[in-house]
Amino acid sequence: MCIEHLIYTIDNLTSTLSQVITECHKTPTWDGWLTFAGTVSVSIVTAIITIYHYIDAKQKDKEKFFIIRLDKLIEISIQYPKLEYIEFTEKYEKCLNSEEYLRYDNYCCLIYDFIEQLWDFYGHNLIKMKNIVHFEEYLYTHRKWWVLNKEINKKMYNEKFSKMVDEEYKNYKTLIHGN
Repeated sequence: MCIEHLIYTIDNLTSTLSQVITECHKTPTWDGWLTFAGTVSVSIVTAIITIYHYIDAKQKDKEKFFIIRLDKLIEISIQYPKLEYIEFTEKYEKCLNSEEYLRYDNYCCLIYDFIEQLWDFYGHNLIKMKNIVHFEEYLYTHRKWWVLNKEINKKMYNEKFSKMVDEEYKNYKTLIHGN
C-alpha cells in the first residue's frame, strides 16, 4: 500500500512541477518563481515523508515477520519440550540417527537461521536483537549442536555471524568458569 502512495506522490510531484514550470515560462515574474520554489519545496518534503513512512512500514513488517518466526520456534518447543532441555541438548551427538535427534538437528537449524537473519536485519547490533529475542538463551542451550557441526556451520552461515556465535560462547565460558 505504501509503494502505491509513493508512486502516486511522485506522479503528482511531476505533474505539478510541469504545470508550475509552464506557468513560470509564460509569466517570468518574481511571484511566479516564488510559487515554483514553494511548490517544489512542498513536493520534495511530501516525497521525503512518504519515503520515510514506506521505509518505516517495511521495517515494522520485517519485525512482525521475526516475531511470527519466534512464535513458531516457541510452538515447536512446546510441542517437543525435550528440544529445550539442557539434559537432552548436552547429550546430542552428531551421528545419532534417532527421530528425536533428527528433529533436534532441524530445530537447531531453524534457531540459528532465525538468529542469523535477525542479526543481519539489525546490522549486527546485538542490543537491538534483544528487543525481539534473548538469543543468548538459544545459543547457550544449543551450543553443543553448534560445536559438533562446526565445519558444516562454517560453510552454511556467514563468517561474521559464525564469529559472533563463537564470541558469545567465549563470553559464556568466561561467565560460567571465570576464565
